[in-house]
Amino acid sequence: MTARKYGLSLDRIIGAEIVTADGKIRNVNRRRDANLFWALRGAGGGNFGIVTKFRFRLFDASNQYIWVVKQYNWDRIREILLIWQQFIASDLSNSIGTAFSKSGHTLSTFTVGFVINEENVDDAENHLMLIRNFFPNITESDISRGSYMDYINSSSSPFWSKGKTAQFYFKTKGFYVSKAWNETDVEIFVSQFETHPVLEFLFNMYAGAISAPIRTSTAFVHRTSLFSAYFKLVLNVESDGTIEETRIRGKEYEQELND
Repeated sequence: MTARKYGLSLDRIIGAEIVTADGKIRNVNRRRDANLFWALRGAGGGNFGIVTKFRFRLFDASNQYIWVVKQYNWDRIREILLIWQQFIASDLSNSIGTAFSKSGHTLSTFTVGFVINEENVDDAENHLMLIRNFFPNITESDISRGSYMDYINSSSSPFWSKGKTAQFYFKTKGFYVSKAWNETDVEIFVSQFETHPVLEFLFNMYAGAISAPIRTSTAFVHRTSLFSAYFKLVLNVESDGTIEETRIRGKEYEQELND
């Protein structure tokens, strides 16, 4: 959600330590094993070795953040998705990030989230006003203010904590959208979820600092995308169930989705 201001994580990597298939430990950067360093930033797939360290160029996270989490009833999905696309296609400050998502296995609600990372308090409040003018029914209870860590903690999973684990079946498919969907496209998208409500999705706005590097500067080429889209199937292992039973359920859902 802060990538539009600071770039993707891969854009902030300045070096890596990797164990390659020949058993060698290599320290790579722009000057040393430059081709391997290029490939590590965006090619994916785990094909190049095991990375044991990353070195990052950090950003100053000392300013205050504003974030908005707004849930809407599912019957407004078509309306709000079209509004969200209009919003992300407008001339927005790089200080604004936004995501559009559905979680859970029912069609009760979906969520639109925003984060404002702006040094100037007045500018931040103006960005918030813009969001509230675009999207209906955002109230003070949907808005939070605090530090960067306050924002991170508010959006984190309890399973990120050390020593906590979860068992679940997870399958995802992602793609990048470069042109806004029209009403017909949105209807096709919504109909798939109304047919398969067990699915989840996550859309993340692009542009800003994400699109600043030239397309060939890293192995990640999707710089001109409007947003990224991920469809997910997540099945938790039930308290009275087993991993194998959950795996079988997951495979059955996959087969149904592929038919």
